[in-house]
Amino acid sequence: MILGPIALISGYFAVKRCKPTLCRNALIETLGSLIPLVVSYTAAFTILILSLLSGNTKWQMQVIPMVVLPVIVAWVFYAVSLSPISQKNLGQILTQCLPLVLVTTFLGMGDITSIALPLEIKSLTMSLLSPLSPLAVMTWWAIFALGALPGGVLIYLYERWAVKRSYQSWAICAGSDGEVTIPGWRKLWWWLLLSIAVLFGGSIIGVVLGK
Repeated sequence: MILGPIALISGYFAVKRCKPTLCRNALIETLGSLIPLVVSYTAAFTILILSLLSGNTKWQMQVIPMVVLPVIVAWVFYAVSLSPISQKNLGQILTQCLPLVLVTTFLGMGDITSIALPLEIKSLTMSLLSPLSPLAVMTWWAIFALGALPGGVLIYLYERWAVKRSYQSWAICAGSDGEVTIPGWRKLWWWLLLSIAVLFGGSIIGVVLGK
């Protein structure tokens, strides 16, 4: 429901097209990474608009919700969801999953921003902003869900790399056998650099297309 048609398409491929376990588990891991991203990005953009409507134009109040909130939401979502099925406690999961959260969030944000930002800018001309209407929030949710399609492709490439190396988390939640295993900083440093580049590149593309 959160990802809309993206979840239906991914579910179809996971059940009908992805016969190998590698492909199916990578899709499951991708969906698990996209859920908190779409929710937090919608909430962050809503906070940003409310801040602008209230007359607060400080750049910190614009950057913090759009960058920090998705990371925090995804981090908490991972920890709360995975700790009950893991042999590690909540604190250990929080520490261990941070590099994974940064990589998947930045990869998703970069592509979502390149697609969604121009559409968001156009949506600001709607008469639903003052006062803020629930229909406006639903519109932004639909935009972010649409942007999750290209964002999901990059996350899928990462998840496929991870599953090949026996790392898995959301697949365990979905009923696969095994233990929650998450790569650490030493394994993910180059993915982190790549995801930061994707984030900056996607933001630049979004700003250019939105003009």
